Amino acid sequence: MIGVFDSGIGGLSALAPLEALLPRADVLYYADTAFLPLGEKSDAQILARLSRAFAFFEREGVNGVLLACGTASSLLTKKCKENFAFPVVNIISPTRAVAKSLPKGTRVLLLGTPATIRSGVFASALARQESTVFSLPCPRFVCLAERGTPHASRVIRKTLAPARALAPDAVVLGCTHFPFLKEEIAAFFGSARLIDPAACAAAAAASQFDGNGGGERRFFTTGEPLPFAKRASCILRREIKAERITP
Repeated sequence: MIGVFDSGIGGLSALAPLEALLPRADVLYYADTAFLPLGEKSDAQILARLSRAFAFFEREGVNGVLLACGTASSLLTKKCKENFAFPVVNIISPTRAVAKSLPKGTRVLLLGTPATIRSGVFASALARQESTVFSLPCPRFVCLAERGTPHASRVIRKTLAPARALAPDAVVLGCTHFPFLKEEIAAFFGSARLIDPAACAAAAAASQFDGNGGGERRFFTTGEPLPFAKRASCILRREIKAERITP
């Protein structure tokens, strides 16, 4: 069984390609919606929530975890990894390989939550000789992806405005929620290449984890199950049910 962690629906952008690659895998999806947005919390709070989720995965008997959250991936410590008996694939390491394939002199813009940008881990992983990496925190994007708003396009444009003058050649969507806003992001930056770490991580997980099983999908949330299930059903284009676990 493969565990997938995110603060909400963002991890579904990694789950979808993972399902396509491993259709027979049993998957347990953990959405920590009671603590959303994760990227605006302190490092200690985020790691505590991650440890709680990992303990749940361990009790459920997962044999590998796809950490489909940029914030959690950027803060996952060696100590956290050693506390659990399963391998973890984050969204940062697989994205590094894609960044290495970019032409020399590429101007890369990293979009992420405040916690992801603050950690500097993602930006360091993307950095390579003769390329420049810029970082821009996007504090409202997670909630836009989760709930939407009539003014979403205006909020996105206003948030991205400081980066227009950078004229990036590539834009890294450093949060798995951000692919749900990719049309607006792509329109703002024109010809810039969009790099989706969620898809990169799904491919890495598929190559490392056992895909044998009955294709069972179970969804858990620390928040209200019905709103999450409704949004997830729309994204995955099939009806799903979610169970609530103690936040």
